Amino acid sequence: MKNKLSFLGLFLSLYALVWLTACTPELEPMSGDSPIGSPTPLPTLTTTAAITTTITLTVTTITTPTLTITSTAITPTMTPIVPLTPTLTASPTPWPTFTPSPVPPLTPTPIPTPEFTCGRVTEIPLAECELLQALYLTTHGDAWLSNWGWVRNEAPCTWPGISCEEGHVAAIVLSNTGLTGTLPAGWDVMTILRVLDLSSNAITGPIPPDLGNLAQLTSLSLNVNQLSGPIPPELGNLSQLEYLYLSVNQLTGSVPSSLGNLSQVRAIWLGYNNLSGPVPAELGQLPNLFQLFLSDNQLTGPLPSELGQLTGLIELSVSNNPMLTGPLPLSLANVGLLTFHFSGTNMCEPQDPAFQAWLNGIGGLDRTNIPCPPA
Repeated sequence: MKNKLSFLGLFLSLYALVWLTACTPELEPMSGDSPIGSPTPLPTLTTTAAITTTITLTVTTITTPTLTITSTAITPTMTPIVPLTPTLTASPTPWPTFTPSPVPPLTPTPIPTPEFTCGRVTEIPLAECELLQALYLTTHGDAWLSNWGWVRNEAPCTWPGISCEEGHVAAIVLSNTGLTGTLPAGWDVMTILRVLDLSSNAITGPIPPDLGNLAQLTSLSLNVNQLSGPIPPELGNLSQLEYLYLSVNQLTGSVPSSLGNLSQVRAIWLGYNNLSGPVPAELGQLPNLFQLFLSDNQLTGPLPSELGQLTGLIELSVSNNPMLTGPLPLSLANVGLLTFHFSGTNMCEPQDPAFQAWLNGIGGLDRTNIPCPPA
């Protein structure tokens, strides 16, 4: 350390000497009146400079501190862990049992509606509305499969199954709708009713006789129900009737001879009932008849020869009437039948060659194959 300080002092002394020498001014020569080219000698100036430099260097000795680290050994003390022992209760307290209170069922509050009355109906006559209302009530309309609007709104012509023309009910079609109960009376108020179809239901009771007063009726379909009692003779008054369907019921009694008055009728279905008695000869007076179904009844006697006048008849079924007897009328050979069913009867087949040729030419033939004895 001392050597380094001596060197530093010498360096500073030399630096000061050089600095003073550089800062001393030099005297330049004075120019005289002598012409150029004849230099006049400059006077000699002697300068004596005495420079004394005193450098005082004070050196302080720096003592480097000494760091002393004392380490003390730490001895850890381990405390043993005592294991926890669970305490079990001999009789644990059970959870409380929650029993929900029963929720009462919601009962919708019915919206009060004014009671229906035909007195407020204006689109059809009062009497027609009242008959529709009676039909709804006697056949348990609340249980129908389709009863929207019936005896609720005041527009009967919009009720399912109802068609109107010129302010009157023209058609009632409620087939396969779930009608039960009986048919009301008072049908003669339906002055222009043309179609009444209540088929494929479960209607019981008799056929109302006043249906025979429906002067404009063209189609009456009451088949596939549970109707009982006789066929009203009044049905023979239906001068415009074209289709009479009463099959598959529980009708009893005889076939009314008045049905021979149905001059416009095209089809008569009376099969699958409990009808008895003879086949009326008056049925041979129906020039437009093309279907006559009398099968599966208890009809008796021979077929009337008048049936041979039904030149438009193409289907005739009298099968499964075991009490029908006698020979088939030879007049039937005048009829162009396509279907003829008479099996299940005791009627015999005439052996007349022309008749046999006609009989064998029928495509839909269901026969007894009982030959009639020779005359």
